[in-house]
Amino acid sequence: ARIKLIDLQRDTSWLIQGHSWLPTSFDEAETVCVTWDGPNNINDENWGQCRVSWLDNPLSQYKTFDSDYGPSSEDTYLGLSRDGRYLFHGGNTTESMLDRPVYPGFTVWEVATGRVMNQVHYSGCSGYWGFSPTSDWFSTWVIHPEYGGANYVFFVGDSLPRYRFQTST
Repeated sequence: ARIKLIDLQRDTSWLIQGHSWLPTSFDEAETVCVTWDGPNNINDENWGQCRVSWLDNPLSQYKTFDSDYGPSSEDTYLGLSRDGRYLFHGGNTTESMLDRPVYPGFTVWEVATGRVMNQVHYSGCSGYWGFSPTSDWFSTWVIHPEYGGANYVFFVGDSLPRYRFQTST
């Protein structure tokens, strides 16, 4: 599976790893992008990974982050913070593309170090609304085990949500 990136300013393009059913997310300056690359066949040991590519040379400048929250764009979310510092991947499924068990929830990584900043396995992660302009918090829809389903605001690095907004859409 490949995604074609076309750089209109430099009049060039690249084919990089990634599945086309998840949107390719970019940082605000469009210097970094993230794609999702899942298993390609039943013998593929790659259960799923996010690939952050630097657009100076995305074929050789990239990092991968192991994660598999689901098989399709309907139940999997992927995004970068506006400054490209943090990567979000989450979903609400219990099986991967190849019927392998996965756990619903989300993970946030610091891209530079690969350190996991947030990781929860609440069910019902069915929305990712993005990072704040300063990249210190993000918003996602999950079903919290104690407080129920709602849109929650998490600060990067915190294990518990700070704010809860009950929504119907």
